[in-house]
Amino acid sequence: MNEQLERKASILGTTPKSDIELPRYIVTQTEADLYTGAVQAEHPDDRMHAMAALGKMCPAFYIHAFCKIRDEDRNLQPFNRWNEGQWEIYNRIAQAYYNQKPVRIVILKPRQIGSTTFLGALDYWATATRFRSNGILLAHEDQITKRIFRILRRFHENVPDWLRPATVNTSRQEMCFDQKGGGGLDSSIFIDTAGRSKEVASKVGRGDTLHLEHLSEFDHYSHQDELLLSMQQGLPDVPESFAWFESTANGAGGFMDKFWQNSPDKTGFDRIFLSWKHIPWRPTTGGGWARKYSRELPIPAKEYRDTITVEEYELIKDHGLTLNQVEWRRYSIRVKCVGDEDYFRQEYPLTDIEAFIGSGEAVFSQSSLRHYEQLAAKIEPAFIGRMKETQTQIFASPEKKGPVKIYEYPKPGYEYILGYDPSAGYESGDLAAISVFCRDTLTFVAHYYAKDDVPISAEQAVLLGQYYNEALIVPDCTGIGMAAVWALKRLDYRRLYVRRDIDKRSKAGRKDRWGYVITATTRPILISDLRNAIENKEVVVYDKDFVFEARRFAVVNGKEQASKNSHDDLLFSAALALRGHAEHGRYIQRAEQRLGKKLENGLNARMMMGDMGYTRPLDADDILGNQW
Repeated sequence: MNEQLERKASILGTTPKSDIELPRYIVTQTEADLYTGAVQAEHPDDRMHAMAALGKMCPAFYIHAFCKIRDEDRNLQPFNRWNEGQWEIYNRIAQAYYNQKPVRIVILKPRQIGSTTFLGALDYWATATRFRSNGILLAHEDQITKRIFRILRRFHENVPDWLRPATVNTSRQEMCFDQKGGGGLDSSIFIDTAGRSKEVASKVGRGDTLHLEHLSEFDHYSHQDELLLSMQQGLPDVPESFAWFESTANGAGGFMDKFWQNSPDKTGFDRIFLSWKHIPWRPTTGGGWARKYSRELPIPAKEYRDTITVEEYELIKDHGLTLNQVEWRRYSIRVKCVGDEDYFRQEYPLTDIEAFIGSGEAVFSQSSLRHYEQLAAKIEPAFIGRMKETQTQIFASPEKKGPVKIYEYPKPGYEYILGYDPSAGYESGDLAAISVFCRDTLTFVAHYYAKDDVPISAEQAVLLGQYYNEALIVPDCTGIGMAAVWALKRLDYRRLYVRRDIDKRSKAGRKDRWGYVITATTRPILISDLRNAIENKEVVVYDKDFVFEARRFAVVNGKEQASKNSHDDLLFSAALALRGHAEHGRYIQRAEQRLGKKLENGLNARMMMGDMGYTRPLDADDILGNQW
């Protein structure tokens, strides 16, 4: 049986039966009976009646049988040959539709794959075949709005006369399926440009009951939060209510980036990522096919293989690209993307991560991050959960969505350094992050990442430190970090990073203080250390969240920082760990001077390096010094 038919039949767990061969989009037995009846009908009226009933029930049949499009060769032809991306969209929509669930889909796509036209056909089907069904379709530019309206009008004009619904008061912005004086479908679809002001955006769809919402290129709108909040209130959570949002990415930290990362858990929208690699061909008039995202090779394939670069070889290996697709990629970078590979990746991404390239100048090169992405894709955490303790032991307790991810367990005799970037735990604020770095293997072996306040994250830092052979903890003591250092000391963790400051208050020369102060002077040092380690691939990182933050870390308004709606907490926790690693020799030297003898690498040496011998209570001057 056809693979597509098997996949669709499995939506309901049954396979429809018929005396004739069924199209692959027929799912239910009722659809199979109607299709069979239409094919075998002897009277035209019986055939039309069966086709109309089947078209209302099965969107794929309706589009295949009744909708027409203008192809890239400017010819009008039936919309009955879908590309792989269009089939992927339909499969996911059908999954919800045929199981009587609201359809909620967000689509991240490359340029020109036909998704807007395809969803426009579904828009027309959802409103032109149903009573009292209201829909809204928004685009990001006036010209695009007009083009989409022409597509829908073309669908309407080419539907057979016996099936075409009556229209009344149709304008350039709205198609009303009704009759004068009533008696029609009483349905409509409104096509407009998304509101450019916050006030307009907050009123779109408000007060209406909408059964269809289609947002095209919605990552390029203004005031998406206000628009979405307004529209979603009118969309009922009932079967045969449809919402599909589709867009190319508009850089890291944008609305689509945030919405994509939160789906489906927080938004209820199922995610679909489409890549240009899936659409090497397009249909042509007369039933043929032409190259879409592939090109003829300029030289014989054997000679062309000799020109493949290391990066192109990795793309072929990881994504299964053909030589013709590699040639299209080369051509598009050179001609369509002014030679900018990063711009090409944003417009024609191969992965969803690649789509969200930072809107500012990237701090980390994309080539180095691809190395770590590939590494992260191959290595899963050995443990996910939370650190806990009893009176006799410290252990890692499994928890499905726990904040601690362990990639390598501690090894006897190995030394570890722990970078700790605390947070206040506010819902709208930063996250607390901890990175555990192994000095022997130069590997980040564990991470903690959660929106926890200081008491919780400090406890996890101490437990991780003890778990990893009494690791040296390097905490940020700026702002909320002061409370974090206090918490670490209250928990009686002795091996903390110590810096040496000039003591201006007592004029006693230099003084040892706890924690690392991140200032306008020291911040660039941390970032530089981390960037050099990443660019030169000096360290091993397995964590996907780390790479995710690095992708979105850019020069914005002259400052190296996280892009809008993004975080950099894991980056700074890792940078703090590397700073502790770089200064490790200084700790050994100071400890040896204090004891007056050579220290061996062992627990006593590690404890001594973090113990300044204070017997009095800790005060703010011990942490902040002149910053206090």
